[in-house]
Order: sequence, then C-alpha cells, then structure tokens
Amino acid sequence: MSSDTIKAAYAAYLSGRGYSARMDVVLPGTDIMIDVAVVLPRMRDLKKRLKRGFVPTGILQFLIGVDWIGIEKIIAQTGYEEGYVASLMKESVENGWVEMEAKDGVPHFQLLDYHIPARECILAFDGTNDLRDKMTRLAKLAGCYHRSNFIFPYALDRDTTEQIVGMGAGIIRYYRDYGVFHDIVPAEANEIDDLRRFALIAEYILYNNVWIMTEETI
Repeated sequence: MSSDTIKAAYAAYLSGRGYSARMDVVLPGTDIMIDVAVVLPRMRDLKKRLKRGFVPTGILQFLIGVDWIGIEKIIAQTGYEEGYVASLMKESVENGWVEMEAKDGVPHFQLLDYHIPARECILAFDGTNDLRDKMTRLAKLAGCYHRSNFIFPYALDRDTTEQIVGMGAGIIRYYRDYGVFHDIVPAEANEIDDLRRFALIAEYILYNNVWIMTEETI
C-alpha cells in the first residue's frame, strides 16, 4: 500500500468529520514536512476571513503575544522587502486585523481583532516508511498541535509501539479493504504553547480549503 494512499484516506476520513485537511504540509519558515495536518475550524472566525480576506500570517505571526512592534523589527524578523511589508500592514489595518500608531515617527502595529481560527489541530504521519525521521519531525513540532498519530496498515511490534506511545502520539490501524481507521492507542492531548506555529498551520490549511470551497464550478 502506498504512502499517498494512506495519507489521502486519512485526510478524507477527517474531512468527513468536519476537519479541514492538507497533505504534505511544510511548516512555513522550516523544512519540517507533515504528512497530514488537519484543523477543526472556528466558524465564527472563518466567516470573518470570508468577509475581510485572510490574515497575512507570515507577517502577523510576529505580532502574536506581543504589544506594539515597530515596522523595522517586522522587516528584520520576516526578511521581506520594506515595501512589501508596508503594503501588507496597510492592507491588514484596512481589513481590521491590525491597528497602527506612530511612535517617534515610526509606524508601530498591534493585533486588533485576531483569534486563531481553529479549535483543534491534529498531525498525522504514515508510519510505514522513514518512521525514525518522522518521529524526529514530530518532536520538533512540540507545542503547536493538540494530538498526533502514526498510521499503519498492519500490527506493530512491542518496541515500536512503546517508542511511539512514549512520545504521547497515538497509533492508528488502517484497514483499507473496509475503509476503517481504528485507534489502537489513543493519542495524548497536548496544550498549545507555540501559538505562532499553531496559527501558521491553521491559517495555511484553512486558506487552501476555503479557496477550494469557494472556487466556481464550471
């Protein structure tokens, strides 16, 4: 069974339960690949994005958890061109995501009406190949997801089971012939400590899902 089959089936399974899903997600600003990432949208916040447009999270992530921040610091943190940052911040102010105030002649910004538009984030990996590498990737993502799972189309040996469970991740058995995902070991629930990465994942997934849902059908 191919890795893409397992990933696509799991993404479709959770999509049918109200989650927004995306396969092969590279966390922005890193080289960390996530096989399947899903979020459960907050509909109230999703509706705001349909009215105002989406938040430029690549920039606004640096405003999460801070008060006022000057435009020079935003430019330095993002590495973007000054004109591009100025344009995005102007648009964010106009759309009501950010407020601006001049301090010593320098524009400073603060989040005005921003909530991460997801109640839950689940990360999942196909465990049939590069398992060690994927466990390492998951360890690097600590703090930005609520639950994580490794998916297998076969039973596991005890050592592998203990290693995965020791990370707090769940183990899911996929029965392809029946289209069934069975929780062999439920994943532990985690607190979100890294709000910026959580926001990046949520905004990225929802942006693409909304684009698909709202695209005109020919």
